Amino acid sequence: MDASSSCPQWKYDVFLSFRGEDTHNSFAAHLYDALCRRGINTFIDDSKLRRGQVISPALAAAIKNSMFSIVVLSKKYASLGWFLEELVKILESKTGMEERVLPIFYNVDPSDIRKQKGEFGKAFNRLVKNLKGEKMERVKIWRKALTQVANIAGKDSRNSAMEVLGVLKKQTVTEEVEGIFLNLSNLREIDCTYGGFARMKNLRLLKVYTSQSCRGSECTLEKEECKVHFSQNFKFHYDDLRYLFWHGYSMKSLPCEFNPENLVELNMPYNHIKQLWKGEKDLKKLKFMELSHSKFLEKTPDLSRATNLEQLVLEGCTNLHVVDPNLADLKKLIFLSLKDCINLRDLPIRIELESLQILILSGCSKLRKFPEIRGYMKHLSELFLDGTAIEELPLSIEYATGLVLLDLRNCTELKGLQELPQLKVLKLINCRRLQALPKLPSTIELINAHNCLSLGEISNQRHQHGLVTNCFELKDYQRTIKYIFQTVVANVKFRSRLKYPQDDSRHLVFRTLIPRSGIPEWFSHQKEGVVVCVETSPNWNNSNFLGFAVCAVLGLKDVLHYLSCSIEENRRTGGYSLGQMFDFIPLNFEDGLIKSDHIWLAYGPVSSCKNWNHVSCLKISFRMYGDQKIIHRCGVRSVYTEDMSGNNATMIQDISAP
Repeated sequence: MDASSSCPQWKYDVFLSFRGEDTHNSFAAHLYDALCRRGINTFIDDSKLRRGQVISPALAAAIKNSMFSIVVLSKKYASLGWFLEELVKILESKTGMEERVLPIFYNVDPSDIRKQKGEFGKAFNRLVKNLKGEKMERVKIWRKALTQVANIAGKDSRNSAMEVLGVLKKQTVTEEVEGIFLNLSNLREIDCTYGGFARMKNLRLLKVYTSQSCRGSECTLEKEECKVHFSQNFKFHYDDLRYLFWHGYSMKSLPCEFNPENLVELNMPYNHIKQLWKGEKDLKKLKFMELSHSKFLEKTPDLSRATNLEQLVLEGCTNLHVVDPNLADLKKLIFLSLKDCINLRDLPIRIELESLQILILSGCSKLRKFPEIRGYMKHLSELFLDGTAIEELPLSIEYATGLVLLDLRNCTELKGLQELPQLKVLKLINCRRLQALPKLPSTIELINAHNCLSLGEISNQRHQHGLVTNCFELKDYQRTIKYIFQTVVANVKFRSRLKYPQDDSRHLVFRTLIPRSGIPEWFSHQKEGVVVCVETSPNWNNSNFLGFAVCAVLGLKDVLHYLSCSIEENRRTGGYSLGQMFDFIPLNFEDGLIKSDHIWLAYGPVSSCKNWNHVSCLKISFRMYGDQKIIHRCGVRSVYTEDMSGNNATMIQDISAP
């Protein structure tokens, strides 16, 4: 959007101004983090420096000594005079250099700021209404500042791109230029000459982008592509370049003299690159690299000297088939994604990525083997292998001691799994050749094995939430349910009794969905339809009462279901609510349609409540939003401490076959 020059005296690259309460702090925090990760020295406005409507000398100095100011304008930005005074000071410090003020309009329209209308105007008018005396004199200055900052965006969108084109064509730049931001959205073609870039020896920030959004694998830039023409003698040599973002870069590689020794971030999505560069490059400062949707890229660049690389994103590189073996030894790599690299067949034989936290190989449909793990990868917490051709995981996967999420959806060749000590979430949808699950740790919370057509054995898994829809080969799962149910309730009974005293929406600490058409006999109260009533004993709400187990037979369809279960006092005039349980049942699983009735079984703990002692009859109502006919039968059981005994035969009854 703008070409900018600078003096060598700046203390900060960016001064960041925002109203934390209105931008939920998280936006500003993410922005600040992103700037810092790119090596941009950023001063963030500390609320401790805010006193009344007077800008402190320290803050004024920070504004003055910042090369750029980013102002996050939100709906309630003008509700306090302090923020408006800060804006005035920012604009005063950049008089004649308005291109160095970068406004971000956070859920607010620039015209509302310019004219002080809408929600923004209401906040401003409330402030003005409460002003008295000399403070009223500031209103005119504030209005002028708001109009000025709102007009910056309008001026940029009309003229700044043309300014940059003039720089590139006429070669009128000086060595003082440190940053260029060029929006290609409304341009048809531009020419990039050697002379246009050659004199910008101090260039540190270069962003060539489109404001139009990209969704999934489709990008509007590909449909209305701006043609960028490079001269034959084009060179790209900047020793101080720290940030390079170029959307749709049209050359087959970066120029051979490209020097990334100070580069912190390289981000070039949707490019035409076949090979990024030849040989080794000094990448010691590089922390982030993204080449997503590089459809001509055949192999990853040499990363042997990228010793500080933290994130590598190569999603949608559909022609990629060679991965640099040095990738296996990047000690500081935290995030790696090769999602949808559909021609990638092999990874390095062994990996030793000791800092890696997230590894995404989703959609690598020709990848058959996962690398051996050398050493411990204790920080790896999420591993996505969905849609790969992997048949099994290596025994060394046990060295991923911190793994909590393993996604193996649509791994149609998967035959077996190894034990994982800390796993919490296991996704196995459409693993049709998988016949058995290994013993899983006590930490497991969710197993989703929908449409695992060959799955016959689950053993005594202690999962809290399990979906095994369309798993018709399961053997003796009713005993497994009993074991899981007892284990989960026993683990929560001591910590649950005082957990939800004021919350009438019961938390589901256990739920499962399995292919059966009958409710277990240990559900002492059951009935056809969606309602079952229970006469309670005089002392039913005693100290041994843990909660309610509920069950329903469902004739599911291939849609998203929202199921609720209400428990209340059964009275003609309306009764006291003992709570509700809710569950989403996502069953729109690609080609795995639901083929028969299933039972939904859940448990919700409750705390003792004296208001329940008078309740003599309970009414339990089930509701499936959208189609009540899905529910065929329902049941309920009050769960007590004695039900958790291993010798309690009433909870070991078989579930009738479908």
